[in-house]
Amino acid sequence: MLDKSSLLKCIYLNIGKGSKFNLKLPQTWWLSFIDLLTFADKKSGDIGLYANTLYKETIKLDLSKKNTFELFELYALLIEYGLYRVGLIFRIECCSMLAKCILNNKKNNLLKTRQLLSASFEMEDLDMVGKTLNTMGPKFKDKSDLPFLYIFVKKIHPSFKVNNTLYDVGRALDSNFYSLINGKSVAIVGPIENNNFDEINNFDIIVRFNYKGSEGYLNRTDISYYNGQNGDYIVDNMGGNIPKDLKAAVFKTPIVNNVNGNLCIRKMHSIADYFMLDNSANMLPNTVADLLPYNPSKIKVFSCNMNISFGHGYNLSYGQIPVNIREKFYPTIGHDPFSQYKFMEFLYKNSLIYGSEEFAHVMTLGVDQYMESLQNQYCSQLFSIEPSTNKETC
Repeated sequence: MLDKSSLLKCIYLNIGKGSKFNLKLPQTWWLSFIDLLTFADKKSGDIGLYANTLYKETIKLDLSKKNTFELFELYALLIEYGLYRVGLIFRIECCSMLAKCILNNKKNNLLKTRQLLSASFEMEDLDMVGKTLNTMGPKFKDKSDLPFLYIFVKKIHPSFKVNNTLYDVGRALDSNFYSLINGKSVAIVGPIENNNFDEINNFDIIVRFNYKGSEGYLNRTDISYYNGQNGDYIVDNMGGNIPKDLKAAVFKTPIVNNVNGNLCIRKMHSIADYFMLDNSANMLPNTVADLLPYNPSKIKVFSCNMNISFGHGYNLSYGQIPVNIREKFYPTIGHDPFSQYKFMEFLYKNSLIYGSEEFAHVMTLGVDQYMESLQNQYCSQLFSIEPSTNKETC
């Protein structure tokens, strides 16, 4: 029978055989990673010690010769196991490295230019965001998102000057939806239990996610945003019957039929995706980015803590908690938590959105503490569990 040391070396020697990726790191790093996965005992509470050892091995690495592809792969590997704080070391290097690579290459396609837009936003270089968007404009094949993108960038960077004739506010905005939002105060209410009922009811418009009926809610709901899965549910299980107490429904993917024909129905413009580096936005960034161009007087986020806790205080009116709660709440690379946080943090810091106590707390953590909080929350729950292949989250 192999002893622990021999077993680790055996795993290390075979770790690359099932992958097409050549992720070259020192043997000591891989052994620390494997040691954590195979020998940390979550019952005895020593996972933190193993994770800290891996963290120390990671900060010693010279990443200057790595390419962004390698860094992203290593980051994805680590967060699949709940090691957000360790993965952050790789992720934080990606933006500047990618931006430098693209800027040094004079022949970039639309994908590379879009990556530069995302990287520039993460680095908060708004002049480069504007310049890159103006470069991207003529290359767009599908022009439907483009006017919306111009409006959004103008919101976050008022000195931005558009040099493209496709910037047409009137054509981009849905007139019915504009009449609902323009100049109005908007509360976005998430699934965590709260005591803000009176404050929320004082807002002109209350927005929720994936709303299917009023049962269990203590506040009204005026507008609901639906992700793809819940849009399909409306069609497949409710016959296209969108709840009649809504004033508007916004879908990530358009629904085939709509029985309630008097409702304001529109497809979401997934603008936030353009500011996510090689991943996509989840429902909160998508909703905020979709609302801002419609000129609300104020947006305040309630009952959202961006996944730093789950289960406790979860409002069951949003639907029953699944048996495998990790499948619903665990942040994975498909909706990269780093990108989600940086997007929301920028809007919060620049007073484009506000938040109730739980959301404001998360926004004041900073990305380092946020990722550490995710690691503390999820790491010990995930060992001895295969990484999820289900990327559908809301």
